[in-house]
Amino acid sequence: MAKQVIWGESALDDLDTIFEYWETVTGSSKYNRKMLLAFQYAAKRIESNNFIGRATTKDDTYRVVVMHFVLYYKVNDDHIRILYIFDTRRNPDKNPIK
Repeated sequence: MAKQVIWGESALDDLDTIFEYWETVTGSSKYNRKMLLAFQYAAKRIESNNFIGRATTKDDTYRVVVMHFVLYYKVNDDHIRILYIFDTRRNPDKNPIK
């Protein structure tokens, strides 16, 4: 049985920040809809294959690339929690997980 994907508070905050930024830059929510679909598709892929991402240095934590972003998630016994979303165009020192 597939594990349920849960979006963590930090990941939701990251989404809000990303969407606010791109709506300000583009003056439209069209790009935001495109990104949202890409993130939702990645979550479905993770849900169907928990270990599709590349392992990180933290236990049971994986990463998957979505457009210009890295989505970090942790595989737990009964669910998968999306932890952070990092924009790869930012300073790598600000990445919460190496």
